[in-house]
Amino acid sequence: MSEENFAGNIIVNLASLPDFLRTPILKKRMIEFDSKSESEKTEIINNALEAGPSIPFLNFAKLFKSWLKIIASISEEHREGMFLAYITQSLRSP
Repeated sequence: MSEENFAGNIIVNLASLPDFLRTPILKKRMIEFDSKSESEKTEIINNALEAGPSIPFLNFAKLFKSWLKIIASISEEHREGMFLAYITQSLRSP
């Protein structure tokens, strides 16, 4: 992962934090995602997907569990927008 992958670096660091620190930070970042421009969203998604394989499995599992809990707690509109952005970018760059 390159030094310019700020979103990826944040994700790697979040994965190693304990739940009580990881969850509020991740939730804040996920809520901020909605206010980003399309180009910023694309960059964040690409960086996040690039960072994933570099996270040890147990840390990734904890991060994914936190992510699912947060996804369940946010509005349907926000959740739909986030999934749409990730799916669209994944289709553009598989």
